[in-house]
Amino acid sequence: MNTEVLELRTFDMCNDYMFKSVFRSIEARKVVARFLNDLIGIDIDIIMNADFQGGELPKINENEKGKVCDCIIKISNDKRLIVEMNGNETTYTSKKATSYAYGVITETTRPNNRYPDILLICIDNFNQYNTKEDILEFQSRDLKGHIENDLYKSYHIILENSVNSKYNEIKKFSKFLKMTTIEEMKEFFKGDKDYMDAINKVEEYTKDPDFIGYYDKEKQHKIDMNEAIDIGIKQGIEQGIEQRNIV
Repeated sequence: MNTEVLELRTFDMCNDYMFKSVFRSIEARKVVARFLNDLIGIDIDIIMNADFQGGELPKINENEKGKVCDCIIKISNDKRLIVEMNGNETTYTSKKATSYAYGVITETTRPNNRYPDILLICIDNFNQYNTKEDILEFQSRDLKGHIENDLYKSYHIILENSVNSKYNEIKKFSKFLKMTTIEEMKEFFKGDKDYMDAINKVEEYTKDPDFIGYYDKEKQHKIDMNEAIDIGIKQGIEQGIEQRNIV
């Protein structure tokens, strides 16, 4: 009988399933609250008492594909935070995040056109804007900088830069997300109870066979998606060459 314990000795915190599970957990709530307080100034106690919801959004019509973001934090009836981990860059990353914001706006707009306060927070494990900044803020504006609407605004945390952020809690949370072993985490965050609580939860997940199954499935899905994109690009190039040869 095989009694070997299946365990993730190394892992990717930016993995979709890992991030959702940890970010929404009670054990990581104080760490998340500290990060959000440093980023947008919301009181830690308010975050601690907020409603962390799954990110499933209602369909506008029956033919629409279901939309699921990583986490929606309900601060109040009129205020929501949407948090999305973007583990890898795709051609539709920004459009997907925008659709989440408008989905929440549609769902939560109250009678008499009372629009909610929506803030979209994207944590990007890539640097699509080729910037040295650790935090980028976006809002719909015209060419002269006039704000078109204030339905929502978004922050992009650029992980490769934010691990050296001047904002202490943003830097800590970014380093946490970039670490790949429990040993590394425990050594770096030694003495910080809030982070140790979160790390203990991560360690629990790394030894849970059911969790590992979902983690591996998400990892394979990412590999399949990247391969599909590479094949599509290659086919597009080949078709372009064939068309030029015909001409």
